[in-house]
Amino acid sequence: MTAILLLAAALGLSWLVSWRLTGRVLSWLRQRAILDHPNDRSSHAIPTRAAAAGASC
Repeated sequence: MTAILLLAAALGLSWLVSWRLTGRVLSWLRQRAILDHPNDRSSHAIPTRAAAAGASC
């Protein structure tokens, strides 16, 4: 039972840290207007913020 609670706490903490860092990274990208511009191989048609997924790693 203790191992399950420890695992749940670790997962919850990692989710919280990733969520918080993603928000901070997005805010930083918005302030600096850092965008990923689409090209022929892109899956998006309009410029989008780049590198926000880095916080979850």
